[in-house]
Amino acid sequence: MRMVRPSHGHLRIRQRQVRRRSTIPGMHWISRPYPRLAIAAAALAVGTVAACTSTVAGQPSAAGGALSSGNAPTTGSAPQTPVKPVAKLPFKAAETEAAYVRVMRPLQQWDLCAIHDVQAAERATAAKARFVRPGALNECELSVDTPDGKTSFSVNVEVSYEATEHSAAEFGRPGPKAPRYQKGDINGVVLYKELPRPAHFPKLPEFGTSCHFLFPIEYPLGAKVEVHSASNVMPSRDAMCGMADTYITALLPTLQKPPLIANSATTPQISLYGKDACVSMEPVFSAPGSGAGTTKFLTIEHLYKCGFGDGYGSPAVEFTTERTDMFEGKEPIQFGAIRGFVERRSRECNYFAPVDQPFSIDAKLAPFTAVIRFEPGNCDDELARKVVAATVDQPVAPRGGTTGKPVKLGALGR
Repeated sequence: MRMVRPSHGHLRIRQRQVRRRSTIPGMHWISRPYPRLAIAAAALAVGTVAACTSTVAGQPSAAGGALSSGNAPTTGSAPQTPVKPVAKLPFKAAETEAAYVRVMRPLQQWDLCAIHDVQAAERATAAKARFVRPGALNECELSVDTPDGKTSFSVNVEVSYEATEHSAAEFGRPGPKAPRYQKGDINGVVLYKELPRPAHFPKLPEFGTSCHFLFPIEYPLGAKVEVHSASNVMPSRDAMCGMADTYITALLPTLQKPPLIANSATTPQISLYGKDACVSMEPVFSAPGSGAGTTKFLTIEHLYKCGFGDGYGSPAVEFTTERTDMFEGKEPIQFGAIRGFVERRSRECNYFAPVDQPFSIDAKLAPFTAVIRFEPGNCDDELARKVVAATVDQPVAPRGGTTGKPVKLGALGR
């Protein structure tokens, strides 16, 4: 069987689910089928996450689901924020709610930006770090530039829903399973490497070139480590995979024992870290007439985005970051002590409540700030105020002494 020549010194892969030794001792890879991205709370129902034990508090994961790896991330002895929601949450099933409390809430204690290692990223990409910035709070971007300034890379760490097995029929195209991931390990630590999208799968918009690896947490959740570039001068995808491979290898000890917001490794601190967007939705699902005439329940898009409804246009709240100049021209609105903004579009409104001090990634650009973003599907200023209040009133995660490598948000001045 033909050897697939690697583009770098880390992997040697043979297709058709046959193991082959890599050039690093202890690293092996086998192919896995293409995943389906789960965006609803139903993805956490019994038979998936509910079938496993939590891996975010130092307990081993049970064998079973595609991402039940036994990697067992731990949080050490750092102080923990209580993870029990403060309100009864209307998920689709009781098992879903239990899984959410057991798995999702502890993951909201991770300090995702503190997972980054600036020096390791520079070595992996042969580039210089520019800035660190969370987007939506379930991810964090480390931007680097090559010395000649012709190529920029976004090195991302993101916790997302991923599955590693499904049939092509789930995309409405009956046929055999197509490879999407290759399962492997680095000295016993399970990882999945992304493969190129098969030609017969639906074409999606592509903006640049990227490659990622997936560190399984508990099915269907994984931590993605991705290298992406949309520069005019771009390396090949194989080269991007080589960078991602090198970087996730350096991050493995941190991913196995992730830094917590309680340890204050990221500065300036983001006060929304550790808060629960589904609890913020309580004024929506408690409103008179909510859910009347149809079945409505909470849906989870990521760690920090939660909706309530039965489809497109349903109310949702997200904790994210925005550039401050995007508020220009928007109508000011007061959310208690917070000066926010509303974007009115005919019968629909988007509400923004900045909650932290801005941080700058570039002297030529407006700074970024963490915001509560609420999209009610209509215009309801009073409901928006209640949602912001339900967020602000949640306890701020306790901060202790820094135990991890400090990470500074914004421009690094390197």
